[in-house]
Amino acid sequence: MDALPELDIQEDLEELDDEVAEEVVKEPSVAQPEDIFAGKPTNGKQAPPKPKKRPVSEKQRAHLDRIRVKALESKAEKQRLKKETQEKFQAEHEARKSAKKEAPPKPKPEPEPEPIPEVSTAAKEQSHFITFMENMGRFQTMKHEHRLSAEARVKDLQPPPKPKPKPAPEILRVPHNPYQDAFDW
Repeated sequence: MDALPELDIQEDLEELDDEVAEEVVKEPSVAQPEDIFAGKPTNGKQAPPKPKKRPVSEKQRAHLDRIRVKALESKAEKQRLKKETQEKFQAEHEARKSAKKEAPPKPKPEPEPEPIPEVSTAAKEQSHFITFMENMGRFQTMKHEHRLSAEARVKDLQPPPKPKPKPAPEILRVPHNPYQDAFDW
Protein backbone atom coordinates (compact mmCIF):
# COMPACT_ATOMS: atom_id res chain seq x y z
CA MET A 1 0.00 0.00 0.00
CA ASP A 2 2.94 2.28 0.32
CA ALA A 3 3.43 2.35 -3.43
CA LEU A 4 0.18 4.23 -4.01
CA PRO A 5 0.30 8.03 -3.98
CA GLU A 6 -1.78 9.89 -1.43
CA LEU A 7 -4.60 11.91 -2.95
CA ASP A 8 -6.33 14.88 -1.39
CA ILE A 9 -9.94 14.02 -2.31
CA GLN A 10 -11.59 15.89 0.55
CA GLU A 11 -10.78 19.28 -0.95
CA ASP A 12 -12.27 18.26 -4.33
CA LEU A 13 -15.47 17.05 -2.65
CA GLU A 14 -15.84 20.30 -0.73
CA GLU A 15 -15.49 22.29 -3.99
CA LEU A 16 -18.19 20.19 -5.65
CA ASP A 17 -20.53 20.67 -2.67
CA ASP A 18 -20.05 24.43 -2.95
CA GLU A 19 -20.91 24.39 -6.69
CA VAL A 20 -24.03 22.33 -6.12
CA ALA A 21 -25.16 24.59 -3.31
CA GLU A 22 -24.95 27.58 -5.64
CA GLU A 23 -27.32 26.00 -8.10
CA VAL A 24 -30.59 26.33 -6.29
CA VAL A 25 -33.32 24.17 -7.72
CA LYS A 26 -36.71 25.80 -7.70
CA GLU A 27 -39.45 23.59 -6.29
CA PRO A 28 -42.51 23.27 -8.51
CA SER A 29 -45.51 25.16 -7.28
CA VAL A 30 -48.35 22.99 -6.06
CA ALA A 31 -51.76 23.89 -7.44
CA GLN A 32 -54.40 24.75 -4.90
CA PRO A 33 -57.33 22.31 -4.67
CA GLU A 34 -59.73 25.07 -5.72
CA ASP A 35 -57.98 25.45 -9.08
CA ILE A 36 -58.30 21.77 -9.89
CA PHE A 37 -62.06 21.58 -10.17
CA ALA A 38 -63.61 22.17 -13.59
CA GLY A 39 -66.57 24.11 -12.17
CA LYS A 40 -64.46 27.17 -11.44
CA PRO A 41 -63.68 29.59 -14.28
CA THR A 42 -59.99 29.74 -15.14
CA ASN A 43 -59.74 33.41 -16.09
CA GLY A 44 -60.74 34.75 -12.65
CA LYS A 45 -64.29 35.78 -13.62
CA GLN A 46 -67.19 34.51 -11.58
CA ALA A 47 -69.68 32.13 -13.13
CA PRO A 48 -73.11 33.61 -13.87
CA PRO A 49 -75.67 32.91 -11.14
CA LYS A 50 -78.02 29.99 -11.75
CA PRO A 51 -81.63 30.91 -12.38
CA LYS A 52 -83.97 30.17 -9.48
CA LYS A 53 -86.52 27.39 -9.85
CA ARG A 54 -90.10 28.37 -10.45
CA PRO A 55 -92.39 27.50 -7.54
CA VAL A 56 -94.68 24.50 -8.02
CA SER A 57 -98.31 25.45 -8.67
CA GLU A 58 -101.29 24.03 -6.77
CA LYS A 59 -102.46 22.18 -9.87
CA GLN A 60 -99.09 20.42 -10.11
CA ARG A 61 -99.16 19.54 -6.42
CA ALA A 62 -102.64 18.06 -6.74
CA HIS A 63 -101.55 16.02 -9.76
CA LEU A 64 -98.45 14.70 -7.93
CA ASP A 65 -100.61 13.76 -4.93
CA ARG A 66 -103.02 11.82 -7.17
CA ILE A 67 -100.13 9.99 -8.83
CA ARG A 68 -98.61 9.06 -5.46
CA VAL A 69 -101.93 7.65 -4.28
CA LYS A 70 -102.33 5.59 -7.48
CA ALA A 71 -98.75 4.31 -7.17
CA LEU A 72 -99.33 3.22 -3.57
CA GLU A 73 -102.59 1.48 -4.52
CA SER A 74 -100.98 -0.41 -7.41
CA LYS A 75 -98.04 -1.40 -5.20
CA ALA A 76 -100.39 -2.72 -2.53
CA GLU A 77 -102.38 -4.67 -5.18
CA LYS A 78 -99.20 -6.25 -6.58
CA GLN A 79 -98.08 -7.28 -3.10
CA ARG A 80 -101.49 -8.80 -2.40
CA LEU A 81 -101.44 -10.80 -5.67
CA LYS A 82 -97.90 -11.96 -5.00
CA LYS A 83 -98.83 -13.09 -1.51
CA GLU A 84 -101.90 -15.00 -2.83
CA THR A 85 -99.90 -16.81 -5.50
CA GLN A 86 -97.19 -17.67 -2.99
CA GLU A 87 -99.76 -19.07 -0.53
CA LYS A 88 -101.40 -21.08 -3.34
CA PHE A 89 -98.04 -22.50 -4.36
CA GLN A 90 -97.18 -23.38 -0.76
CA ALA A 91 -100.51 -25.17 -0.34
CA GLU A 92 -99.98 -27.23 -3.51
CA HIS A 93 -96.45 -28.05 -2.46
CA GLU A 94 -97.55 -29.19 0.98
CA ALA A 95 -100.32 -31.33 -0.57
CA ARG A 96 -97.83 -33.05 -2.87
CA LYS A 97 -95.39 -33.58 -0.04
CA SER A 98 -98.03 -35.14 2.22
CA ALA A 99 -99.28 -37.36 -0.62
CA LYS A 100 -95.79 -38.67 -1.17
CA LYS A 101 -95.32 -39.40 2.54
CA GLU A 102 -98.64 -41.25 2.83
CA ALA A 103 -98.10 -43.61 -0.08
CA PRO A 104 -94.63 -45.11 -0.04
CA PRO A 105 -93.38 -46.07 -3.49
CA LYS A 106 -94.00 -49.67 -4.45
CA PRO A 107 -90.95 -51.53 -5.59
CA LYS A 108 -91.22 -52.71 -9.14
CA PRO A 109 -91.13 -56.45 -9.50
CA GLU A 110 -87.94 -57.45 -11.18
CA PRO A 111 -88.45 -59.72 -14.13
CA GLU A 112 -86.86 -63.05 -13.67
CA PRO A 113 -84.00 -63.58 -16.07
CA GLU A 114 -84.63 -66.19 -18.69
CA PRO A 115 -82.75 -69.33 -18.02
CA ILE A 116 -79.84 -69.71 -20.38
CA PRO A 117 -79.50 -73.19 -21.71
CA GLU A 118 -76.12 -74.52 -20.85
CA VAL A 119 -74.00 -75.26 -23.85
CA SER A 120 -70.77 -77.15 -23.80
CA THR A 121 -67.56 -75.21 -24.31
CA ALA A 122 -66.89 -76.96 -27.62
CA ALA A 123 -70.28 -75.83 -28.95
CA LYS A 124 -69.59 -72.26 -27.71
CA GLU A 125 -66.24 -72.18 -29.47
CA GLN A 126 -67.86 -73.56 -32.64
CA SER A 127 -70.57 -70.88 -32.58
CA HIS A 128 -67.96 -68.16 -31.99
CA PHE A 129 -65.93 -69.45 -34.93
CA ILE A 130 -68.98 -69.52 -37.17
CA THR A 131 -69.92 -65.90 -36.34
CA PHE A 132 -66.28 -64.88 -36.86
CA MET A 133 -66.20 -66.47 -40.32
CA GLU A 134 -69.52 -64.84 -41.28
CA ASN A 135 -68.24 -61.44 -40.22
CA MET A 136 -64.95 -62.01 -42.06
CA GLY A 137 -66.87 -62.90 -45.24
CA ARG A 138 -68.89 -59.67 -44.93
CA PHE A 139 -65.68 -57.73 -44.37
CA GLN A 140 -64.06 -59.18 -47.50
CA THR A 141 -67.05 -58.30 -49.68
CA MET A 142 -67.20 -54.75 -48.27
CA LYS A 143 -63.46 -54.34 -48.86
CA HIS A 144 -63.81 -55.52 -52.47
CA GLU A 145 -66.75 -53.18 -53.14
CA HIS A 146 -64.86 -50.26 -51.60
CA ARG A 147 -61.83 -50.89 -53.83
CA LEU A 148 -64.03 -51.02 -56.92
CA SER A 149 -65.78 -47.77 -56.01
CA ALA A 150 -62.43 -46.09 -55.24
CA GLU A 151 -61.07 -47.12 -58.65
CA ALA A 152 -64.21 -45.74 -60.33
CA ARG A 153 -63.82 -42.44 -58.44
CA VAL A 154 -60.18 -42.16 -59.49
CA LYS A 155 -61.14 -42.71 -63.11
CA ASP A 156 -63.82 -40.03 -62.82
CA LEU A 157 -61.35 -37.58 -61.31
CA GLN A 158 -58.71 -37.99 -64.03
CA PRO A 159 -58.75 -35.09 -66.49
CA PRO A 160 -59.65 -35.87 -70.08
CA PRO A 161 -56.71 -36.19 -72.47
CA LYS A 162 -55.52 -32.95 -74.06
CA PRO A 163 -56.40 -32.49 -77.73
CA LYS A 164 -53.52 -32.61 -80.16
CA PRO A 165 -52.48 -29.17 -81.34
CA LYS A 166 -53.23 -28.30 -84.95
CA PRO A 167 -50.25 -27.63 -87.17
CA ALA A 168 -49.54 -23.95 -87.74
CA PRO A 169 -50.78 -22.60 -91.11
CA GLU A 170 -48.14 -21.99 -93.70
CA ILE A 171 -47.61 -18.43 -94.90
CA LEU A 172 -47.58 -18.34 -98.69
CA ARG A 173 -46.40 -14.82 -99.20
CA VAL A 174 -45.08 -12.03 -97.12
CA PRO A 175 -47.71 -9.42 -96.34
CA HIS A 176 -47.17 -6.18 -98.25
CA ASN A 177 -47.39 -2.77 -96.54
CA PRO A 178 -49.14 -0.39 -99.00
CA TYR A 179 -47.64 2.69 -97.33
CA GLN A 180 -44.05 1.48 -97.53
CA ASP A 181 -43.37 3.46 -100.72
CA ALA A 182 -44.40 6.70 -98.99
CA PHE A 183 -41.36 6.58 -96.74
CA ASP A 184 -38.76 5.50 -99.33
CA TRP A 185 -37.72 8.71 -101.13
